[in-house]
Amino acid sequence: MRSLPQVFSAPVHTKLSMRWAPSAAHALHMPSHIFTRTGLWRESIETNLRSMDAALATASIAEALHAGDYAVYAYLQMKNDSAAKAIVDRLPALAARFDPNAITGAAPGSAGVFALAAIPARFALEREAWNEAASLEPKPSAFPWTDAMTWFARALGAAHTRNFAVAHAAVDSLASIESRLAQSQEPYWAEQVAIQHLAALAWLDLAEGRRDSALARMRAAVSREDATEKSAVTPGPLAPARELLADMLMQLNMPAEALAEYRKTLLKEPNRRRAIAGAARAAALSGGAPKRSLLP
Repeated sequence: MRSLPQVFSAPVHTKLSMRWAPSAAHALHMPSHIFTRTGLWRESIETNLRSMDAALATASIAEALHAGDYAVYAYLQMKNDSAAKAIVDRLPALAARFDPNAITGAAPGSAGVFALAAIPARFALEREAWNEAASLEPKPSAFPWTDAMTWFARALGAAHTRNFAVAHAAVDSLASIESRLAQSQEPYWAEQVAIQHLAALAWLDLAEGRRDSALARMRAAVSREDATEKSAVTPGPLAPARELLADMLMQLNMPAEALAEYRKTLLKEPNRRRAIAGAARAAALSGGAPKRSLLP
């Protein structure tokens, strides 16, 4: 994979945060934004575990949850599912201590609510545990865009397992949340949920045999996601739209086209495990580039 230019090396970022703010949870977490966007998973895990420990020492639960989401994302990219599951298993205890209205650190309460929804959805989708994703239970909150992540995971899981009643209900819930966010003047999150809604509809279309509609909707979701920036609250999309398009092209026996989309995914989301694995499969089926040359 191509190396990306860095002002400081990963060890320097980590050492500086530990030296200058050894007990400041948010400061310990911040280097992981760089590590995540450059695919440095071990470094992200290290700094986020330190951040979680510092946050819990001061009862800053929102900080701990926020760092936990980044750590889970990194563990899943390394296929260390057991370590990711250990954090998932801690969520009920953390949720019991969590007051989203309390100001206990730099991370707002909404970041903790986001993580409580994102972590289980991320854990299911990254592992392609479709039945698990379809069974996730939404927990309504004051932040509808966090609720949408659970509905999105349910929609994808149900479409893949052909549980059409659940899939349709999840798609309808995403449409409702999108409308509420638009009316409440939350344009950024309304657009994020709109992208999720389009992707969910696309996979439902595919499951129900509407191939052309599925591809058109999935390509529309890709275009809209490409036009937006990632929020700092998340290490990355639950499922990048372009990666989902590539997955769909693979299901439709179009590996050469899928390879091109996986490669583009890796340019935006470097070192993503699912995109790398998908690109390798697509390359093997299409006679494309070997694994060492997955990027354009």
